[in-house]
Amino acid sequence: MAEYALGIFQHGKKLGIAIVQRTYRQKTMKLSQTISLQSDPADKDALANEINTLLKDVVNREKIKKARVSFGVDSSDLMWNNIDMPPVSIEDLRQIIQFEMDSHIPVDPENCTFDIQTYETIEGLTNRVTLFTVQKDIIESIREVASDAFLLLDSVTPVDTAISQLCNTKADESSKDKIIVIVCAKESETEILLTRNGRFIAHRKVSRDNPWESEMDQSESQTRQADAENKQVSLLEENIHIAMLMSNETPDKIAEIFCVGDVPEAEIHDLSNAMPNIQVKRLWIDDYIVPGTDFCQTAAT
Repeated sequence: MAEYALGIFQHGKKLGIAIVQRTYRQKTMKLSQTISLQSDPADKDALANEINTLLKDVVNREKIKKARVSFGVDSSDLMWNNIDMPPVSIEDLRQIIQFEMDSHIPVDPENCTFDIQTYETIEGLTNRVTLFTVQKDIIESIREVASDAFLLLDSVTPVDTAISQLCNTKADESSKDKIIVIVCAKESETEILLTRNGRFIAHRKVSRDNPWESEMDQSESQTRQADAENKQVSLLEENIHIAMLMSNETPDKIAEIFCVGDVPEAEIHDLSNAMPNIQVKRLWIDDYIVPGTDFCQTAAT
């Protein structure tokens, strides 16, 4: 008997859908497509209705029954940070974090759901874990979209996971156990992700208008920018170093840097000059949804 799994990702006015058909010891990609949405992303009701209609159409057209669905959550709907925990089992870690949740997130823990991912264990000393948190109303909204399309919500996953997996497949074999830096361009900001073996280490958002505005006041910001210009140091490099400091890592641990999406050529050029001993690669992606589509395929399998 065939079973189906769907991976869905919505970002702005783009919707990615992938379907995997499962039979005995076999998985077949049945569908993978990206759809341009007509609704304004700010109009949540209209957007949900349009997505419902599209999903119902896909389910009916492909004659899918009893499908489970994984939904990708964009970083704008997700909070995550790294914390040091005692060297205990994953089950005990979950209980400890549940008890201490109000000290780790800036919102009411009662209104959130969380998951953790261990990215480093120092035997007998500590577990370093990534804490992912999503507000329950976001989960409930996703659940309603799935339910209206007669689908069962199986999991909610960070889309950054797909971007990390995408870059890890392109990385050199020598990059194993080292840090891969992923620079993702968006409309008004750049995201810097640090990963090791596909595990998240640090995450930093940088305004494209003012790369320092989230870190300090305006006068200090102007001083830092002037210093960077005088030293001919790439602003991206400066922010990568800040992300490394946030994770207690050193620049010599960086194996490769991937620039994903519409990162300006001038910034990539400056970054390459500023960090000549590190490979800087571009992933030519016309639209940010493409890593999301990769997420869909990953989630559906």
